[in-house]
Amino acid sequence: QEKLEAVYVCSPAELEFFGSHKEELEHELGLSIFANPLAVIQTGSDKLKTADFLREAGFPSPDTVLSENANDVASLIARHGFPLIMKPRAGFSSRNVFLVNSGEEIQAASTLVPDLIVQQYLPDDNSEHTAATLSGADGKVRALIILRRDLLQGTTYRTELVEDDNLDRQMVNIVEAL
Repeated sequence: QEKLEAVYVCSPAELEFFGSHKEELEHELGLSIFANPLAVIQTGSDKLKTADFLREAGFPSPDTVLSENANDVASLIARHGFPLIMKPRAGFSSRNVFLVNSGEEIQAASTLVPDLIVQQYLPDDNSEHTAATLSGADGKVRALIILRRDLLQGTTYRTELVEDDNLDRQMVNIVEAL
């Protein structure tokens, strides 16, 4: 009825559905679905998989382990000390994010929230960024935007455009590797 030509999927809650059903929806509806391949969506939606991808591809990333692996957590503490950050593998809006300063706090957070990761803490209030890219079917980035952002209760409330060739190149390299 509306003669749609394409659906651009950008809501995190809808990404996996459209990634999983892209071909059948395109065929059934006669339009293009702009969504990443399912494997890319699953990597980007899981903070542990994201950290593993970045490390394995040679990009900078915070040292990250599963909270349920006591040996890995102990090694992380030995390498970086406290504080450390804990967050859900699949979280958003800073929900259930904990800055921890002891093994007891790690245990308490793990008891409260299942499936947490523990990460090296990288404190810098001026370095909270978000980025978006648009790639062609060949996987090459056609457009990108990087914003420095300020958060209020886990939600962006103020942004500033970042114009930095080094950050742009790093973002393009990461996206095209993914």
